[in-house]
Amino acid sequence: MAAAIPYLIIASTVVSAVGAVNAASAQADNSRAQAQAAQTNATIAQQNAHNTLLVSDANEEQQRRKSAMQLGEQRASLLSAGIGADGSASDVIGQSTANAELDAFNIRYQGGLQANNYANQSLMDNAQSGAALQSASNQEEAGTYGAATSLLSGAGKYADYKATH
Repeated sequence: MAAAIPYLIIASTVVSAVGAVNAASAQADNSRAQAQAAQTNATIAQQNAHNTLLVSDANEEQQRRKSAMQLGEQRASLLSAGIGADGSASDVIGQSTANAELDAFNIRYQGGLQANNYANQSLMDNAQSGAALQSASNQEEAGTYGAATSLLSGAGKYADYKATH
């Protein structure tokens, strides 16, 4: 039995070192998966920002067409009523035109805000991805140090055993 003790020390040391490397590797794999998920989210957020601007542009154009039709109807109504396009009628048309333009600008502004929110989310997701990749690197390094510590500890135990037997 005494002859088996050095082999048990060696075996225990190797198992401990391999366990440290395997545990660190599993943690690093998990961190890399988190990094990939964050990167995917960043890409989706970038696409959402782009699509939001496209939709906003289309909605702005639609609002401008709708306003142009309404302004045309307003002018026609004023003219058919015999009011003409002078004086207060001109002021009404001018104010309606300004309001229509403001509505279109508000649509653009809201789209820009939403697109910026998506762009900021993308930046945050990219940062999270980078942090997860750094974590994976740190975990692998910790596994290497853990394995080295196990090997050194085992070597010390083996040396102590040999010195006393």
